[in-house]
Amino acid sequence: MVSGKDPESSLLPIPSPPPKAVFVLGTDTNVGKTLVSSSIVGICLGMGMAVSYFKPAQTGVSSPDDPAGDAGLVLSQNRPHHFRAMTGYCFPDPIDPMTAAERVGALISRTDLLQKFHSLYREADMTVIEGAGGVCSPFFPDGEGLLSVIKEVKWPFHTILVSHPHIGTLSQTLLAVQYLRSRLTGTLSLVLVPRPIPDPNPLASLLNPGTFCRIFPEIDVFVWENKRFSLVSGSREE
Repeated sequence: MVSGKDPESSLLPIPSPPPKAVFVLGTDTNVGKTLVSSSIVGICLGMGMAVSYFKPAQTGVSSPDDPAGDAGLVLSQNRPHHFRAMTGYCFPDPIDPMTAAERVGALISRTDLLQKFHSLYREADMTVIEGAGGVCSPFFPDGEGLLSVIKEVKWPFHTILVSHPHIGTLSQTLLAVQYLRSRLTGTLSLVLVPRPIPDPNPLASLLNPGTFCRIFPEIDVFVWENKRFSLVSGSREE
């Protein structure tokens, strides 16, 4: 894991030394991917790094310049820093990228996305690439998602899986971790983002992070709390 120059700064939920690219994926939509991505961008900018952010596909907005899109949110949350925040494809319907593209007669190109990955990787010290929806959210007509592009990447990268610590997380998150490990090489960490609603089962939320550490002792587990990435007791790098 990596920390900023300021001892009060948050830890980065990635290995040390950090790879030049981080893919931020989620177990579901609205699970906290953009919050995690924006926080990583901000910490890296604070460390003096040249940073790029890329959202391969955004649904629910009509323009890459829409401030309501994830790239616009990452930009606004990290002002006054200057960095590149780009969106690959935008579609107006707030549904999965494959279906949203089909509804406007469009296709998402694997080749185009891979070329954008390589271009950003060459230009920046750190490139943060945020997925859409869950790990298996379909992008392409064959039903495959972003993992089918990531697996073609030839340079070192780290994957962050974003989930939540609450009741119901265990099966969904364990399946996502197992699927990622079967499809991708590279290092993996887990970030749990509490939901901003009353917790119906606080005991489960308290204990679940430690359960993930026990089941996957080789994976660093973090909880987003007090606007920081906190390493869970029992994680490998503690």
